Amino acid sequence: MTGAAATPSKIAFNTAGTGAALANLVRDGAVGVTTSVVGPGGTYLSAAGKRDLQKDSARPQDRARIVSITKAMIAVLVMQRIEAGQWTLRTTIGQVTPGLYPGHGSVTVAHLMNRASGMPDGIYSLLPDREWYTWTVQDLEAAVVPYHSQQELVELSRRLPREFEPGTGWSYSNAGYVVLSMMLEAATGSRLQDLVRDRVFKPAKMQQSRLEESTLVRVATSCRTASSRPGWRRCPWSTRPSPPARAGSTRPPKTSPTSPAPS
Repeated sequence: MTGAAATPSKIAFNTAGTGAALANLVRDGAVGVTTSVVGPGGTYLSAAGKRDLQKDSARPQDRARIVSITKAMIAVLVMQRIEAGQWTLRTTIGQVTPGLYPGHGSVTVAHLMNRASGMPDGIYSLLPDREWYTWTVQDLEAAVVPYHSQQELVELSRRLPREFEPGTGWSYSNAGYVVLSMMLEAATGSRLQDLVRDRVFKPAKMQQSRLEESTLVRVATSCRTASSRPGWRRCPWSTRPSPPARAGSTRPPKTSPTSPAPS
């Protein structure tokens, strides 16, 4: 998911420390960094580094991926259904999407939201079987740059042994939120992107946020080959065309998880 900061205003504190911190992040390897400081004294926005690997400098209003904060949006959608009496915390995968996760159909909404399902993250099976800090950029790109559908992410998870019996432990699980997303789509007949837009972003007036449909922010700046559709460009790692970049959007190639992204 991506979002952009608010319009800046005057603020009554010394911003030099924030600027130095951003410069340090870029020095340590970040491509681009933006920050938003909001308080009683006003709003301060700043940026450092690049928004485009080739040329453009980062701008305070650039959009950035907020990765796992997307899970909170999915949880809001789930709780809305519970509040409406359509689901309960005991609603199971099998009740909403029979056959989606054989052998795990009794896993509940509460298990999934609380990461107590025991469901492993299959996306990591695409990465080298060694300590994460030894992974290279090429290792990460090979795993997460290709588009993985929600069904593919679930199938990757299903191939792995369960971490523990549901409700008996805790383990961070991106796959659990992918399953929740699929349950929401099955129950409503709507795409997750539309549900988040209509039931979270619009009521909250989050006019510059959206949920991406793939592991990548669409139309990365490195995409140069025109597709057959006017104004669209096809990325070399994708079989699907991507729409034109929107003004103010940060579009570097993505090297972190999923659709919704494992992060």
